[in-house]
This record gives sequence, C-alpha cells and structure tokens, in this order.
Amino acid sequence: MKTIIAAFPDAQIAHEAAQELRESGNRELQVLDRPVEHASLLRVLSSRNVPAEHAERYTEVSRRGGTLVIVDAPDDQATRIAAMLDERGALDLDAAAQRWETAGWSGQQQAGTTPYTPEEAAAERTALQHESLDVIQEEVRIGTRPVERGGMRIRTYVTERPIQETVSLTEERIEVMRQPVSEPISPAAADAAFTEQEFVVTARSEEAVVQKQARVVERVDVEKVAETREETIEETERRRDVEVEKIEPDRDRPTPPRR
Repeated sequence: MKTIIAAFPDAQIAHEAAQELRESGNRELQVLDRPVEHASLLRVLSSRNVPAEHAERYTEVSRRGGTLVIVDAPDDQATRIAAMLDERGALDLDAAAQRWETAGWSGQQQAGTTPYTPEEAAAERTALQHESLDVIQEEVRIGTRPVERGGMRIRTYVTERPIQETVSLTEERIEVMRQPVSEPISPAAADAAFTEQEFVVTARSEEAVVQKQARVVERVDVEKVAETREETIEETERRRDVEVEKIEPDRDRPTPPRR
C-alpha cells in the first residue's frame, strides 16, 4: 500500500474528488476539511511515513483552511489516483510553500499559532486558486572588460668590464756627485765659507690617477599604445512563452470546478 496525500484549497472540490475515488472502489481514504491541531496532524502524517518537511506543509494547509485528502491505495493504483487528484485541482504544494515563505512563513508552525478565521481562509483560498505564469525573456548585453594579455618586464642591471691603458709616469731622483777641486780662495771668502749651511732638495714623482665620469649613452622609452579592433560576438537569447490550450471536458465524468 502507498499513502497519497492531496491538499485542496476548497473543501467542496476535495469532497467531490474523494467521492469519485469511492465510486471507483477506493474506500481507504480520509478527508480532513477542518483545521486539525498541529501535533495531532503531525502524528497522523508521521504514522504514514510522511517526511517532516512535507508534514509541516500539510499542517499549514490545514491551518489556513485547506482540506486534506489522505488515500491508502494499492501500489498498482497509486499513480492513477495521484494523477486524478491533480486533475481535480490538488495544490502544487511546493509553489504554495514558496509563496508562504515569501510572506514570512518559517517552514513550520510557531507556538501559539491559531487557525485562520473564515474570512482569512476565504482570502487564502482565492490566492491559492489564482495561478499566474510569467513570460520570461533574457536580455543579452554585450560589453567589454579589461583583461591581462601579457606584457613586458623592464629592469636595469649593472655590468663591469676591465679597462687597461698605459700611461707615462715621471719620477725624480737625487744624485750627489763629489769632484776633487784645488782652488785657492781669498781671506775674505774664507771667513764666509767657514759657516754651517743646510740645503734640502726634494725629489718628486708621478702616480696614476683614475677619475670616472658617468654619461648617458642611450635612453629607453616605454609607453603603451592602444589599438581598437572589431570582433563579432554570437550568443543566444532565451524566452519562455506561455501557451494556452483549451481542454474539452471528459464526457464520462463530471467536469471539475475551475481552479
């Protein structure tokens, strides 16, 4: 056996769907058309192995005045019964939960939450029965953005090369030469000659001196030149349209009320 649960915004539609199931031989079903206490309904759904997330959604449907149809069906009939309930106007629970969450629902009932009043339930029923489909079209915008395409790395470095040059250096030296001399001097000169004297003779020499003068011998200029080129971009643009098709009523069974 499989458990099939359908939520309906309108109790009358739910009862008509349940009656059609009974007439087709499915009697293991239950219709909950009044708000059920949260914990009690969770226990009922948990006993049928309904996931907690889905159970919270079903309890929220009940709190908002919706009706639940719970069917225990043989495995080979489950798909047919689920399809029939969808045709009769069962809620798209995912879409409904998304709308509730947009309005602030947290995904589970909070402590102290009360069932909807008849007026609130009627407004919720109207909202759930109204469906809208959007025509969506993509808008392709083609622009530009800067990207790196490589470049040049510029650095400076120092090299050395040996310089060799021959220069002429002059060096003085002092030579003292003594010569034997025999010359008479006058008495007056002799008096002057016998005094102490001192002479200093300085010898000089040259040494190599290196001076360096830096000069600019070449200049490297770096600049960026921008060039504009044309490129054709091909892309696809998607659009979701809405197609409306009229469905003729099945003559073998009553037409379900319009959602």
